Amino acid sequence: PSNASLTTQGAVRLAGTSSVDGRDQNPPSWTHCSAPDSNRIGVRTSATGSVTIAGAGATVDGNPPVVRDPTLAADTFRVFGDMTYEQMTQMATYVINAGGSITSRPVSVGTTCTKSVPTNWGDGLNRSGPCGNHFPIVHIRGNVLTTINNVQGQGILLVDGDLRVQGMYDYFGVVIVRGSLSTLGTATSEAHFWGAVMAQNVDLDLQNIGGAANMVYSKCAIITALQHTGITAYLRSRGFVNLY
Repeated sequence: PSNASLTTQGAVRLAGTSSVDGRDQNPPSWTHCSAPDSNRIGVRTSATGSVTIAGAGATVDGNPPVVRDPTLAADTFRVFGDMTYEQMTQMATYVINAGGSITSRPVSVGTTCTKSVPTNWGDGLNRSGPCGNHFPIVHIRGNVLTTINNVQGQGILLVDGDLRVQGMYDYFGVVIVRGSLSTLGTATSEAHFWGAVMAQNVDLDLQNIGGAANMVYSKCAIITALQHTGITAYLRSRGFVNLY
């Protein structure tokens, strides 16, 4: 769905020690990954988009770090090849009504992953654990703000409205936000995104990335998420190109 670590229609503001990195990296402890691939764009934004570095420790890296793409439009976040965002939501493992606060973490009983819990979004921090191969498609439905507070998730995350990520959080895979994205971390509670993030910024608000939030392009995280959710096979059957 993206050839950049972060794709957005609007402006991006990085504060604190936050970073966006398009250099392909494998998630820590993911031993099944191949060697990192060629580096991708750090931030891909529209022709009128801007990237502001507001913190002395904030960085944007990639090849190149920033691209202002005049072809980037609302459809970039709504149509993927010949598959729409709405079709992807119909494949959701879990549908959660937007609004309020969510804490997602792996849940298991013994060696069995408890997939009936809608806030169990897998275990990318421990792929050898019971929920290490659980990669759900999660659809957060509704055009309002939803806050994620801790702990982790993996797979494909589809958000109709705005998303705020707070505290220590790790996500592995693809995140598509139809509204605006903001993060808030600290030096001791970092937010990490491994894969690709697409935030449409419908109202053209700033994408605020603050504290110690890091977005890292990871081809391995993207491919693994697509394969485990069944999206890869579906896309190939529909003639998709430029998946990662």
